[in-house]
Amino acid sequence: MKKLQRWIVVFTLICCGGAWILPSATPLVYGGNDGYSLGPPAGGGVGRLPKELTFESLKFNPPKPEKRILSNGMTLYLLEDHELPLFNVQALIETGTIYDPPDKVGLASICADVMRTGGTVSREPDALNEELESMAASVEIGIDREYGTASLSALAEDIDKGLEIFADVLRNPAFRQDKLELRKQQEIEGIRRRNDNPFGIVSRYFSAILYGTNHPFGWYPEIEGVESITADAPKAFHANYYYPNNIMLSITGDFNTEKLIAQLEKVFAGWEKADVNFSDVPKIEEPAKPSVNYIFKDFNQTTIFMGHFGIQRAPDFPDYFSVIVMNEILGASGFTSRLMREVRDQRGLAYSVGSFMDTSRYTNPGRWIAYSQTRADKTAEAMALILGIIKDMREHPVPEAELQLIKDSIINSFVFSFESSAQIAFQQMMLDYRGYPPDFLDTCTDNIAKVTVDDVLDAAKKYLHPDQMVIVAVGNRDHFD
Repeated sequence: MKKLQRWIVVFTLICCGGAWILPSATPLVYGGNDGYSLGPPAGGGVGRLPKELTFESLKFNPPKPEKRILSNGMTLYLLEDHELPLFNVQALIETGTIYDPPDKVGLASICADVMRTGGTVSREPDALNEELESMAASVEIGIDREYGTASLSALAEDIDKGLEIFADVLRNPAFRQDKLELRKQQEIEGIRRRNDNPFGIVSRYFSAILYGTNHPFGWYPEIEGVESITADAPKAFHANYYYPNNIMLSITGDFNTEKLIAQLEKVFAGWEKADVNFSDVPKIEEPAKPSVNYIFKDFNQTTIFMGHFGIQRAPDFPDYFSVIVMNEILGASGFTSRLMREVRDQRGLAYSVGSFMDTSRYTNPGRWIAYSQTRADKTAEAMALILGIIKDMREHPVPEAELQLIKDSIINSFVFSFESSAQIAFQQMMLDYRGYPPDFLDTCTDNIAKVTVDDVLDAAKKYLHPDQMVIVAVGNRDHFD
């Protein structure tokens, strides 16, 4: 009965639209104390027609998480939010799939999954699942290219038990053989079926050609490598990277800060600091040579990636905001982008079209891609048009009205990335993880607003290279124009 009551509470909160929303999700009226507020209407706004009212600009003032460090070196970002009886933890671990051994590509991902599904030394997998389900709680583990993640979601009344389970999963995963074998078989089945999706094919081979198969960014798992992963491999991966001084936690919800810190010291007691051995990640010195690459797939449409190296992020990267605005104008803003308007709307050459600038890579440059899925008999025509639009971005300044439309769109959508206290705390943690200044988020919208026509043109000339394209097309060339 208690289990049912807990789920009813969580379900009700979610259905009411408040499970993960700060007070800022309430109507934007002056006099509020939330992070996003509008100034009062001129003259008080009482009894006036809408056309007679004026408002101050929307201001972005998110609450600031409090930073603490535990005795074992674990860094905390704490943001109390007593609006709802919920408790959330998100972790960043300095690791990533870039540290896969070259003969066991996929190990990091398998390790992260089995950390959760394999239970802990003291908890069988089914018992762990039942324990979490009885509290309407969840614990999840994940991994990205350049960092690992872990999360806990629970009701505030279950903070003690939730933290104890969360710490147990992080510290003491069992990597049981049956769960490891199941995860390996799932990975192998995914490898066998990965050529069913043309976007998966083109993305995989584009990265392999761009970075080369001797670089982690160009690797992809193969059946032989996955089959070679024994229980010792994920255990060794975990033992190498999962230490408290290599972990950051953002914690939000209905808690008392001082009491919570004492609870954390208790559940992580005995987990000692350690030096982490990071494998060397090779630096890419030379860009990939321009090339056109064809992969047969008997479809009546062609999936195309055209691109090259993008940017390598750093806290002091000078052109970040100009690059973002430039790429939004070109192809990242959906139906307002040039690629969508020209290739799809005006010429009818593509089902989907756009551009993607990977801004999340710090060890090496990310990818910049113009992509399209077009009729097979219009393949060359679509490619030529996309190249022409890219060249035009480099050669002619954008009209002021087009620039302002895109900047307004970016600025107006910015606050929706910070609708919950959990999002705010996690973003601040991620910025610190990357070494950004504390006021980076506060100044983002101002920096977008400052981007000029000349800035966009300079960014296009500097970061778009139509003469250096790696082009990958997946389709049936018997139908190509």
